[in-house]
Parts: sequence; C-alpha cells; structure tokens
Amino acid sequence: MKLFDGELDDVGYVHVSCDKGHQSIVVYDSRRYEVLLQSASSALLEGYANEAISTFSTALERCYEFYIRVVLRSRRIAPEQIEKSWKEVAAQSERQFGAFHFLRLLEHGEPLKLNPNIAKTRNSVVHRGKIATTDDASKFGELVYTRIKDIEDSLNKNENDMEAEQKHEVASQKQQVPEGVEYVVLKAFSVKVDPATNEVVGFPDTFQEYLASVQRGKETGWSA
Repeated sequence: MKLFDGELDDVGYVHVSCDKGHQSIVVYDSRRYEVLLQSASSALLEGYANEAISTFSTALERCYEFYIRVVLRSRRIAPEQIEKSWKEVAAQSERQFGAFHFLRLLEHGEPLKLNPNIAKTRNSVVHRGKIATTDDASKFGELVYTRIKDIEDSLNKNENDMEAEQKHEVASQKQQVPEGVEYVVLKAFSVKVDPATNEVVGFPDTFQEYLASVQRGKETGWSA
C-alpha cells in the first residue's frame, strides 16, 4: 500500500494528490480537541515545550466546547440555536468555561474538580512568556489528558447524543467538499500496543501510553 503526504486543514480535510495529479480529499473523522491533543503531543515529542503547552490548553478548551454541544443536544436544543449562542462566546474562553462548569453541575449535581495547576501553567506560558521545559510540558500534558478523559467519561450517559454530535460534525465536513472532488472518510484511533508482542491490547489509559501511540503514528507515517 502506497502512502501519500497531506496536511490537515481547519475544516478537517487532508488534501492529497496521486502520481497522475488527481486531487482528492480525506475527511478526517476526529473531534477538534482530539486533533489538537495529538498535535500538542507531537510538539512535546519533538521538544517544543511552549508550543505543546499552548496547544494542550487549546485542546482542553475545545473539549469543553464538545461537552457543551453534546449536553445541549441531549436537552433537545436545535443545532442552529446552539450555533447562534456559541457565536456570542466563540472568542471568550472564560465564558466558555463558565458554560461548561455550570452545565456539568446541572448534569451531575457536582462540578468537575479543578486542578489549579492547569490554569497556573497555561497563564505563565501563554501570558507571561515563561520558557517551559519538556518536563513542564509533559506534566501539563498529563494534567490535560486526565481532565479530558474525565470529561469523556462523564459523557457516557449521553452516548447517543455524543455519537449524534460526531455524525453532525462529519456531515458538515462532507457538505463543504467542493463539487466534483472525490473524498473518503478516515477514522483514526489511538491504541495501546504490547511492546513484547507488538500486538494491539486496547486503548491508552494513561498519558504516557497515549504519547507512545502518537510516537508510533509518527514513525509509521499515520500521524495527523
């Protein structure tokens, strides 16, 4: 099987061209926070600590957004109404977090316990220009990864609505494919591999397992 190079754009497309010059699109079926989490991990693996911390932080913010959209969908709020409301807070991360915080309280009767080191590290790097080490970035990545896993777990009771939101996002991507351009949909997964047997044994439970998965993707050419 021949692999082709391509770059993921903001819509979630990978534009590829074959040896004969034919253009096509791969629609990348992955949530924005998942793509950013992978990008941040790649930056960490390559030694770009500040870039990794900034992107990990953005991944977490987009995970908050995904949670909000799924919960509102579960409350039978029409997607077009969600979009109208989101435009009012799209450029204001603190308001987005506030919306997430109180929606989770409404859903579960208690807020998600916050780790103050997430905001502290982000602000020191993004707003005060701290030069972070790879150890700083690794510890921050672990905090963010754990928070994202907690949020994903809290959506288990909204599994059908979570799947519906994912399908809605992919449908929106498909609608934007230019007329006449062929496309395929690619769904990628991070997996845990047994180093002794090189066999897939499940999905990453820890941040270090997730990093190992991203590293394997880079080595085999399947990273986004």
